[in-house]
Amino acid sequence: MLPHVFDELCLYWNIDKFKAISKQAKKARGSLKGGSLHIRGAKSVGQLQERWEKELGRTPIKLEVFKKTHVKKKENESDLDVRVEERAKRTFNDFHQYVSENLDSSVQLTPELSTQIWKEKVVGGTHKVDAMV
Repeated sequence: MLPHVFDELCLYWNIDKFKAISKQAKKARGSLKGGSLHIRGAKSVGQLQERWEKELGRTPIKLEVFKKTHVKKKENESDLDVRVEERAKRTFNDFHQYVSENLDSSVQLTPELSTQIWKEKVVGGTHKVDAMV
């Protein structure tokens, strides 16, 4: 690495924004519950959501995005959904349960409403992954 490039990195590593990101990542790596597993590779959930929005012609609701990123692809239509981890299954079920118990059948589940339910009732507040899910 060229010395001037390293010097620029040292300056970046010392700014408060980078220190905050680093601290959050360190906390996540040290978590006993593990990371959130997903199946969509290196693409960010935001990029995937934008692509799906173009395909669908509308903004996908949180549950659609979550399902596409946390359920393994089916071999055929008769296969059951297989979640990548137990927490993903619980989160998916918690969303469905909340909607069925608390929303009147005449209420349309809009992307905005699904985001509100997702943040406040299912995942327990604002998280780094708000753009995703």
